[in-house]
Amino acid sequence: MKLLLRAIIISFFAVSCSSGDSPDDALLLAEVGDHLLYKKQVTSVMPQGLSSQDSISFVKNYTDAWVLNKLLYEKAVRNISDKDGSIEEQTNIYKEQLYITAYEQLFSNQKLDTLITQAHIDEYYSAHKHEYILSVDVVKPIFAVIPKQKLTKKIRTYFQSSDSDEFDIFREFVYENSHKFYLGKEWVILDQLKQEVPVTLISNANLFNSKGIVLEDSEFAYCIKINEHVQSGNPKPKEMAYEEIATILLHKRKIELLTSMRNKLYQDALHKKKFETYY
Repeated sequence: MKLLLRAIIISFFAVSCSSGDSPDDALLLAEVGDHLLYKKQVTSVMPQGLSSQDSISFVKNYTDAWVLNKLLYEKAVRNISDKDGSIEEQTNIYKEQLYITAYEQLFSNQKLDTLITQAHIDEYYSAHKHEYILSVDVVKPIFAVIPKQKLTKKIRTYFQSSDSDEFDIFREFVYENSHKFYLGKEWVILDQLKQEVPVTLISNANLFNSKGIVLEDSEFAYCIKINEHVQSGNPKPKEMAYEEIATILLHKRKIELLTSMRNKLYQDALHKKKFETYY
């Protein structure tokens, strides 16, 4: 029996290699009473990229689970009475909600304006910055880990320079020679930045030296300059809250869109006398 099942599954995959729907999609894998499981039902939920062995295991496990579920359902139907219709009512309510949810998702996909401008972000942040309080210190650093032998005196000078052209030279050098760097464009948790440097070097270092510092061990030089620093207990920098705020604004916009659609649907039906209420 096991050999027969394995042969069926292998043949199942042999015909699965063809593209598009075909008569092979109607290949029957299992039946329980009036319930039938076809190939296309399994392929529609099968993860992509499985090996042949993993695919065979997936089909067998899925089929076994499907069979057990149908057996339990058949037994439940035989033993549970629904004389008051409560199960059928719950089933209908669930079916209604599935349709409503699917329609509202389709409607929002078609109608929702997903463009959240910087102005919208700024406005929301200004009104709600008290809700975005830091629990840790954050910094906007210039930081680069550079092989010690490549950090020449001239590159050190460019790193600590306030001249934009000289710093551009340092930036290009970092792109070519550093495997780990920040170049003053992003906020970083201060403790995480410290973890990028050996603790023996960082313990007594003055990280907030305005000109920047260079720490060295036997292999690497660590260039560190803190451009901005926000301490815990203060509002989070807007850039760090950007994605969260954009998600909130998009969700609010979706709720407003669906609320407007529902109200319009109700008012149109009321105007056309498509329903009656008796309260």
